[in-house]
Amino acid sequence: GKKQKFHLFKVSVEGEEGIESYLAIAGPYALGRQELISYADASGLYSDEPFNKNKIDNHLAAYLQHTAEYLKEEGKAK
Repeated sequence: GKKQKFHLFKVSVEGEEGIESYLAIAGPYALGRQELISYADASGLYSDEPFNKNKIDNHLAAYLQHTAEYLKEEGKAK
C-alpha cells in the first residue's frame, strides 16, 4: 500500500531451445534512502512470459500481484 522502489533487469538464459529472456525484479527498497536495503519479499523472476520491453509495466504488475497473493497465503504479508 505504499510506494517503494524496484530495480528491474533483463535476464537471458541459454537453453536447449536457444536464448530466453525474462524480467528480473529486485526489491522493494525504501524511497529516499541512501543505502539499498531490501527485504527481498518481492525479488525474483517473472517467467510467465518472455521479456518484452513494451510490457515491462504489465509484467511487473502481474509479478507483484502473484507475489502478494503468495505472501498472503503464507502469512507473510505486511
